[in-house]
Amino acid sequence: MKITHIEAYDLNIPCDIKYSAAWAPGVSEEFRKFTLVIVRTDEGLSGYGGGNGHFAARIVKIVKPFLLGENPFFVEKYIRILRDIGGVWAIEIALWDIIGKAANLPLYMLWGASRTKIPAYASTCVSGLPGNFDERIQQVKRYYNEGFQAIKIRLHFDTIEEDLQYVDTVIEAVGGKVDIMVDANQATLMIPSAVKSPRWDYRRALRTAKELEKRGVLWLEEPLGRWDFDELARLRENTEIYIAGGEMNNALHDFRLMVEKKSYDIIQPDVVNQSLTEVMKIKGLCETFNIHFVPHHGVSAIGLAATIHILCTYDHWTFMEYIYDPPYRTIENYQCLGGIVRTPILVDGTGSISPPLGPGLGIVIDEGKIKEYKVD
Repeated sequence: MKITHIEAYDLNIPCDIKYSAAWAPGVSEEFRKFTLVIVRTDEGLSGYGGGNGHFAARIVKIVKPFLLGENPFFVEKYIRILRDIGGVWAIEIALWDIIGKAANLPLYMLWGASRTKIPAYASTCVSGLPGNFDERIQQVKRYYNEGFQAIKIRLHFDTIEEDLQYVDTVIEAVGGKVDIMVDANQATLMIPSAVKSPRWDYRRALRTAKELEKRGVLWLEEPLGRWDFDELARLRENTEIYIAGGEMNNALHDFRLMVEKKSYDIIQPDVVNQSLTEVMKIKGLCETFNIHFVPHHGVSAIGLAATIHILCTYDHWTFMEYIYDPPYRTIENYQCLGGIVRTPILVDGTGSISPPLGPGLGIVIDEGKIKEYKVD
């Protein structure tokens, strides 16, 4: 089997409603920038991948000349190429999709399955207004009524007191019924904006963690910078709440350092940021050192499917992050890319999620809709 065509499309997918994400409070998101990658073979198989941002030119000008005529099964061989040009891991996801289709197996079965369902948690993307959390409370109640057993909220207020007021309001609404997680997004390199998002230091992270412990919050995510491995280890040593992170790190050796320095209780790699193959290696690292492996969401149904397949080979406590915060990030718009993905991945009544049916990723793409969002 040989790769015969590689296509990459920069897409602008309009948001259902303008909004500002919690980690970029002054930046109004009107549309989603995404790059869809299609790899085709001489045996009629096509694989799909994708990621946030516009990087089609890098795929076509740099990656394509290396891979045309090559065997799609040689994934490990190509990882160095993909890493050296900036980690355009959408191509690698597409190659794995082809491999699964060639074997006529879902990827989790190809890799060795341990389960067919993963508990999911609803992951929000906006914060409430200081002192007015009505919309957020209605949202978390909706999650509970739809079957979610866990919900993650964002803490981005100016003061600890405001953060804790928000947490207390959420706990009052659904506490005892679902697990609550908290994300501070301090590992994100904040987008320049007229509206400042608070930056935490160790003291604020420690005080917040101690208060969240008292309230029974399951984990505190990204309380410090992405490379603050020593301070994260110090925080973890001095708290009981799980400390989580890793989604923004994009090198396998970063994760080695996290493990060596005992920075996290929960490690959260992303198949789009770190590569699907390397996320599987990180899974093995976590298993070896008894660290919880709870991956990031994968940024679309394509990455979500890839991540679920990995988790279905993992026989330990875990969750699947499920981005779902209507009307800001909806299944149709965020996960399914405005209808380009024809196979939405839905949470069942028990709050669990399953890999899509079919070989490879199991994702069906409507290529006819690409032109609707394609950037010329």
